[in-house]
Parts: sequence; structure tokens; C-alpha cells
Amino acid sequence: WKTIDNPPIIFRRYRKSAAQVMPDESGDVKKVLEFVNIKSKEEQCLFLTYLVYCFIPDLPKPLVHPHGEKGAAKSTMSRIIKKLVDPGNVDTVTMATNKGELVIQLAQSYMSLFDNLDTLSPWQSDVLCCAATGGGMTKRELFSNEGEMVFRFMRPVILNGINAVAQRSDLLDRCLLFELERIPARARMTEEQLWRSFEQARPAILGGIFNVLSKAMTIYPKVKIDSLPRMADFARWGCAIAQAIGYKQEYFMAAYEQNIGSATRAAIDSHPLATAILQLMATETSVEAGAVEMLARLENIADQFRIRANDRLFPRTAAVLVRRINEVRSNDSKQD
Repeated sequence: WKTIDNPPIIFRRYRKSAAQVMPDESGDVKKVLEFVNIKSKEEQCLFLTYLVYCFIPDLPKPLVHPHGEKGAAKSTMSRIIKKLVDPGNVDTVTMATNKGELVIQLAQSYMSLFDNLDTLSPWQSDVLCCAATGGGMTKRELFSNEGEMVFRFMRPVILNGINAVAQRSDLLDRCLLFELERIPARARMTEEQLWRSFEQARPAILGGIFNVLSKAMTIYPKVKIDSLPRMADFARWGCAIAQAIGYKQEYFMAAYEQNIGSATRAAIDSHPLATAILQLMATETSVEAGAVEMLARLENIADQFRIRANDRLFPRTAAVLVRRINEVRSNDSKQD
């Protein structure tokens, strides 16, 4: 790779865009691990792989979802990713409360970082799913009866919150979850120290990303995976990128499958019907009942174990029960 002065690509720059640093060709992408609070070796592999993968255009991107208690440096990790991939004058944005505004937010940034989230509405989850795998929206132009503006987007997104704010199964299917632990007092540093050190290292980290990516491009055509997960492009490119970094393909896939398992458990734990079904099956090997009887039994269990039966995800009628069960099953295909 090399830097050139007159690229064949025309870039569209918005007001919130900032200049990228000049990469150092002798850099090492692993240097970024000095600035993020990821202790697990498997999650470090996933983090580095994702960081490089963000520089491959026009492919579905997993949403990164760091979560954990206060003082775990979730925001710091998120901002570091943003500064490396898509520098801006403002790192974080507030989640829009209007669908059209959220689409515009996503369309006008290559990467969006939503910080300090508490929860997501169903329509926000749906739009974020579209952002991960590709979507679009039309909107009427101002002062026009017939003119339409078309927004197309497929963007990397970061969702940062104390709790796992992604709860719907279709969104969790597209997430990389990083659960961070609180940093002990003796290991903390000031914001000034952290960002001064990071800015000094940023050219080397960016150059390291490009070194890995150029090597991964030669490995990618040889990658073969017997069974592809939901985010198939990320899995295949991830194998190539991981090998370029120094990991084995099997190690990356094991780490990714472990992360998918964490997302599955999070989806089940956040779904009141799934929780009730698990309680029902705790002492049974199999249960047969009609929809009306089954719903009554699950409502009784919900009342007994204080499960949120008034949640919108808990079916109100027998007719809705099967549909809700299928929503849970989609996230539990590999586990009984």
C-alpha cells in the first residue's frame, strides 16, 4: 500500500468530518491494545479483526456493542475505534428519536458512535439492522411535491451502554459483544495522558491496519469455511485478516462462535417468553399442549417467578404465542 496525492475516488466530506492522520508504514495494529480495556485473548482477536475489516467497503458490518459497569472504559474504546476508522470533529452522537433523522445520521457518517444508551425502540433496532447489512430510505425533498431524496447506507455502528441495550434477536445476530470490566484505581490514567499517548501512536496503528489488510487480500481467496454464520462476509474476511495478524483461522472462528453464543444468551435472557419457557422446561423433558393451555401455563410461571408478563414481547393471546416462540428459536439454533 502507499499514499497518493490524486486518488481516483471522489470523497464526499460533511462538516463533522475530520482529516485522517498520515499512516506509518512501519506500524503495528496490535499497538492499539495498549489503549483498550479488553483482557480476553479471544476478544482481542475479534477486536483487531473487526478494526481492519472496517476498511473494506461495501460489505455488511457487525455492530460493535461494548457494555459493562461504570469505569470500564467503554466510551474510550468506542472513541478509539471511531478515531481510527472515521475521524470526526464530534466522536459521539445522540440516538435520534425520529426514523428519518436516524437514517440521515447513518447516511452522513461512515461510522456512527451512539454513546450512553439505555434502551432501543423496535424501530431503532430495525434501522440499525439495515445499517449493518444494507438498507435505504426515500424522503420527500423540501419545497417539492414530487422530488425524492434517496438515502442508501451500509455502515459500521457502535452502541455503547452500561447494560446490553441490543435485545432484539435480529439485532443481536449482527452484533459483536464486548463485556468490559471496571478498571482498578491503580491502573487508571488521566484523559490527557491517554489521548496524548494515543495520538502519538495513531499513525503507527493506522499503518499497521493497512499492512494487515494488504496481506489479508492475498490470503482471502484461499479461505474456506465449512459452515458460515449469519454475518458470512465478516467471518470469511475475518479468517483472512486474523491470519494476516498472526492468529490461526480456527482460533478466530472459535472466538467468533463464542461471541455468537454470548449474543444468543443475551437474546434469551432479555426475552420474557424465553425465560418463562426455560423455567417450564427446568423440570420437564417434553411438554405437549394446545396454544391456549400452553399460554396459560407460561402466564402462571411468569407470575410465579416474577417474569415480565406485561412486556410487549410476552404474548397476550394464543394466536401470537407461536410467532413469539419462533422469534426465540431463531437465536437458539445451536443450543437446546
